[in-house]
Amino acid sequence: MSQEMLPSDIFTRPRGWQAKVCIRQFITNEDNLTPEQIQAKGKQIAAVLRSQRLFNDDETIEALENADELEMLNDALDAMYNECDRARIWVA
Repeated sequence: MSQEMLPSDIFTRPRGWQAKVCIRQFITNEDNLTPEQIQAKGKQIAAVLRSQRLFNDDETIEALENADELEMLNDALDAMYNECDRARIWVA
C-alpha cells in the first residue's frame, strides 16, 4: 500500500532514492507556449541536470536543450523521468 504524498512532501527525498533534483519551477501545463518558451524551459531543465552532475544521459539532455515543440519537450521529459527512476534520482 503506497502512502499518498502531500504537496509539501515533494521536496523531501523519500528513502531509497539516491539523490534529488528540483525542476518543478520549469514545468508548466500550458499548451500555448511559443517555440522560444519551450526551448527556454528545456534549456533550463538541462542546465539544472548538468550542474548537479547526477544525470549522465547526454542524449536526453541534448533532447531537452534542442526541443522547440511541445511534443519534443514532453518526449524528452519522459526520457528524463525514466532515466531518473532508473538511477534512483527523485525529481521534485
